[in-house]
Amino acid sequence: MLADFGLARALDYSDPGMKTLSHSNLKGTPHWIAYELVSSIGNPSSEFVCTKASDMWAFGMVIYVGVPRRCRARLAERLQEIISEGFPYAHLRDDVAVIVAICKKRIPKKPATMCYAKEELWRICLQCWQHSPDSRLTSRKAIDRVTHISTN
Repeated sequence: MLADFGLARALDYSDPGMKTLSHSNLKGTPHWIAYELVSSIGNPSSEFVCTKASDMWAFGMVIYVGVPRRCRARLAERLQEIISEGFPYAHLRDDVAVIVAICKKRIPKKPATMCYAKEELWRICLQCWQHSPDSRLTSRKAIDRVTHISTN
């Protein structure tokens, strides 16, 4: 089930990369908030409406970070490894820097070496992080792609 990425809360609040953001009507964890939402910060007439497309942006970040250990038993062995070694934009010092990076259309860094399954997952991430919401992967297509990776 994919739901409510925009209001998801971190389990480990001691991690500086996992603070939540509350700006006017925009609430959530900056590392996972879609480009179209953060790029509207500062525009007083903006309405921050989370959509299926903004959830797919966040889904790409979830894939980037990896599968929680408690969920791994449900996935094929290949998908148990995480793509990255940390949170999206972990190299940035604070939430403002993350928001600026997203506004400048920067995506998380691609890890140096990846096996076939990770390369395929990276491609899914890239399709989830398209800056035009209409160009993003749909949840149906994402499920199909992940299922294909896990069975090959």
